Amino acid sequence: MARAYSLAKYLVLLVVSCWAQSAWAGNAWVDFREDVIALHEKSIKGKPIRVETGDVQAFAGAAAKDYYFRDYHYYDRASGRLISHVRRAPDAPEAIYEAEVYIYDETGRLVRDYAVIMLPWQLKLPTRTFINLHDYPGDLHVFRQFDASGDFFYESCEGRLDGKKVAWHLDSIDVGPKLRETPLYQACFGRLPMKPGPYLKPQ
Repeated sequence: MARAYSLAKYLVLLVVSCWAQSAWAGNAWVDFREDVIALHEKSIKGKPIRVETGDVQAFAGAAAKDYYFRDYHYYDRASGRLISHVRRAPDAPEAIYEAEVYIYDETGRLVRDYAVIMLPWQLKLPTRTFINLHDYPGDLHVFRQFDASGDFFYESCEGRLDGKKVAWHLDSIDVGPKLRETPLYQACFGRLPMKPGPYLKPQ
């Protein structure tokens, strides 16, 4: 019982923390939400797509127990690639709880993806925002993650380098000047920008 109470308390603090962060970010995150949804709509407009619709499910947690959602996955019919994912209210599809959009290059490799998450009772102001910029140096798949304020907070490097397996996942707090100077770090992340630049606006 004590453990369950501690977990519930942690989740409440996490929600409050995310809400405080998004409230501080202000209009930039609100605009980002609108831009991600607009990019989703642009990405599927006039294209042959396949939509996979999930079952109606209830949100977890006491605070969201009266809210339900349905997931929609949109695929390019020709290539089979996932274009976007949207989580909606089953009885009001215009109410969007989550949206993700995936951007590919000419060879079909994922180069950018965007995501935004809202609380069911606070749809206009996101609690989490994500901008992922991907790179493929050699046999590696690398991405660096930013939020809609342009702040870097996570990065990943997976694959093989010089015949050895690499599986590196780093929070921004763990990335300092000394680590950035190491050959492995440079091999993984050296080509990725430290700021999202023009990709701060979903496109």
